[in-house]
Amino acid sequence: MNPPLRTEKDNETLWNALLNETIDIVASDHAPHTLEEKQEFDNALPGVPGVETTLPIMMYFMKNEKISLRRLVNAICEKPAEIFNLNKGEIKKGFDADLNVFDLKNEKKISADMLHSKCGWTPFENFHAIFPICTIIRGEVVVENNEIMVNPGFGRFVGEKYA
Repeated sequence: MNPPLRTEKDNETLWNALLNETIDIVASDHAPHTLEEKQEFDNALPGVPGVETTLPIMMYFMKNEKISLRRLVNAICEKPAEIFNLNKGEIKKGFDADLNVFDLKNEKKISADMLHSKCGWTPFENFHAIFPICTIIRGEVVVENNEIMVNPGFGRFVGEKYA
């Protein structure tokens, strides 16, 4: 697999860097390559499917006190918006109304069949996660109870400065 999975010590170092703010943001690559495309290391395309699982996994860690809600919001919402100069990341007049609503009792184990990615697998199979019960983008409900509520093409390009 490319990138190769890392050691427990590597993970601990990353967590410490996130918590002490050496790492500014938590972000996800989303490279929905099939398992067949990932098998031979020398030819494996880099990246994993992750856009749909990053925040739910981090919410599980927050619920279990690995990271504070304040630090999580800063690392996933506020700081990326600040770095990329986007009108996002805060609930504020003039900003896009992008929100996730969570029920912290709604914990699930991740399985590929519950996700919407075209690749049909996830490296996070059986990880604990808390998925949003509702996702709102630009003030419109786009996902509710894991059901997509908008048509393809609803998404919007947010800027080319850093693309």
